[in-house]
Amino acid sequence: MALLAIAAGLAAPRMASFFRGRTLDQEVRRLHALANYAQSRAVAEGMPVVLWLDARAGTYGQMIQTGFVDFDERATTFTVDATLALETTAAEPTQAYEPVDETPNLPEGQAMIRFSPEGYVDEISVPKVTLRQGTEMVREVALTANGLGYEILPAHAP
Repeated sequence: MALLAIAAGLAAPRMASFFRGRTLDQEVRRLHALANYAQSRAVAEGMPVVLWLDARAGTYGQMIQTGFVDFDERATTFTVDATLALETTAAEPTQAYEPVDETPNLPEGQAMIRFSPEGYVDEISVPKVTLRQGTEMVREVALTANGLGYEILPAHAP
């Protein structure tokens, strides 16, 4: 019994770290999947789709860009786990694949990724979204090198 208690005592800190890391990994995979879904949806429905990010509220979601439909029944919203922080990097103006026909009407402080009906990422989109768990764990979803989509970057320490 004593041997079992000692083994459990040694394994407990490692297991806690494992479960904390799982929450971060699940959230980054969900965000990446939502970006892929929004891009596919833009192409399938022939309308711009916005993946919006509200770092202050810790929420994100996707919807057809305001002004193209009266009501988007497929719009979704997610809230990150309370132990995680959502951060965005400001978009830098670059050469767009198409002219931005209209700036989405998002609340102040919200960042976004906008997919055109052709599936391209607009220049007004954030290039990177960071999810942090405490000070020791960071995961990022970033624009691919060719600028055609988003990918999960390898885990690294801050």
